[in-house]
Parts: sequence; C-alpha cells; structure tokens
Amino acid sequence: MQVIIDKNAGVCPGVDRAIHIIEDVLEENRTITALGPIIHNRYEIDRLSQLGMKTREQSILEKNGDFEPLRKEKLFIRTHGIPKRNYEKLKAEHLNVIDGTCPIVRRLQKRVERYYENGYQIVIVGKAKHPEVIGLLGYCDDTGIVILDEFDFDKIDFSKKSVLVSQTTISQQKFFEIKEKLSPLMNDLEIVDTTCKHINKRHDHLMEFSKNVDVVLVVGGKTSSNTGVLYGICSQANSRSYRIESAGEIRLNWFHEEDIVGITGGTSTPNWQLELVRDYLQKYSPLRGFNK
Repeated sequence: MQVIIDKNAGVCPGVDRAIHIIEDVLEENRTITALGPIIHNRYEIDRLSQLGMKTREQSILEKNGDFEPLRKEKLFIRTHGIPKRNYEKLKAEHLNVIDGTCPIVRRLQKRVERYYENGYQIVIVGKAKHPEVIGLLGYCDDTGIVILDEFDFDKIDFSKKSVLVSQTTISQQKFFEIKEKLSPLMNDLEIVDTTCKHINKRHDHLMEFSKNVDVVLVVGGKTSSNTGVLYGICSQANSRSYRIESAGEIRLNWFHEEDIVGITGGTSTPNWQLELVRDYLQKYSPLRGFNK
C-alpha cells in the first residue's frame, strides 16, 4: 500500500498567520487569550494550549461591564472575526488586543459595512451559526439575510436593492448555484463572489487528486465547515473517501493491499496531523499484509 499526502493540503494563509502570531507571543514567555476557539481543530488548539494559550468564550464581550478579568490579558481575535460592536467594546475599554481576523474575512466585513451604509439589503450565502457569518452580521446591524439554499429565499425582501455575498469558506459552486436561482427573482441585485480564492484553487486540485488515488482520507475538525466541503468534493470524485479527525478513527478494512491512499485536510488542518495519519497507516498496514 502506498500512502501520499496531498502537496496542496495544510492550513490556509489566514490560519497560518494566526498560528504564527500566537506562537510568537508564547515564545516570548507571554500569555495570550483567544476569544473563542481560534480554528475548528481541537488538536491544534490543544497543542497551542499546552504552549500556554488560553481560550475564553466570546460571550464575555456581550456582558456589559464585565471586562475586569480581561484587563491583564493579551486578547486574540480569531480568524473568523467578531461583530463590529464587540470590536468597538474592546477598543473603548483600551484592552490589549491582537486582531487575528483572516485578511480575506476582514475585507469582506468592510465590504458588507459599505453596502449596508449605502442602503443595500445584505444577503449572505452561508451557515447562520458559523462564527464568520455571525461576525459579518455585526457589520450590518444584524439585519443581513443568511441563506443556504432556495428554501431560504422567503427570508428575502425582493423589492429592496440587495447585494449577494458569501461566507468565505462556502464552496464557489454552491455560491454560483444560489446566484443562478436568485438572480431571475430580483430586479436590483448586485453579486459579489466573496468565496476564498485560495480555497477555490484547492477545490479544483482536490478533484483531480481524489481521482488519482484509490482511497481518500480527509482530515479535519468535525465542526469545520471547510473540511465538510472538501469531503464532499472528494466523495464526488472517489466513492472510497472517508472523513476523519484523527488516525484513531481509521479502519484498516477500508483498504486493500494494492491501494494508493491519498491524505488531505481542511484549511485548519496542519501538516503535522496529516503526517500522523500517514505514519499510522505505514505502521499498522503490515498487520494486514500490506507493504509500506
């Protein structure tokens, strides 16, 4: 059995930036507190926690006047961003803040704010409870409409001038499908493709990668939206695709002796996790008579 790690896998630039910021602070023997889980990957969060990172739920920002516990801490805004009102609270309280919002998400927040200030109804293709979407809604006074398919169209006021944008990690194909169905129904709709170009390129590559191996293992957090999208792409191209969070979920009866196994991961899955999965397969495959 041959095991291959997808050369285009690994964390995206936004996540990589956030991890390096946190590591740099911790290497200086200082502490840092993330406002909410920095990424949807509990193993990477555990690794950073062992280095000294703490995590507080963002709900603490919603409690008026409850900032005393935060004054001695260096606070880190996670890659998904936070609502504008929370950012302004941190600033008004003169707290020590590092903004780790993904630059792509940050540009989208500003774009949503500009459209809202110009009187547009904001329509977001995304998941209503996703932290990035919650942050985006905070830049249009929580008046934005979140849709995931045509069954959500009844939330939209078709008489208003509107702009259609997207959660950055939603697949571009999903965004285009919504656009094609919604456009004929609205006379005044501006469409802005805000899906992440880095992720879109990975989608194109991943389809070919999945076709050229016998089995695909998609490694990522169970709550990771991006990992779910990538798994869907792999499954379309290769029916022997499996989504896992760690090597411990692998079942050796998924494989045959002559298989080529491809390992890939979500944009919040670092290479060290992919390598652990590879090493696990190479260690245990001989038990089934496989060659490494």
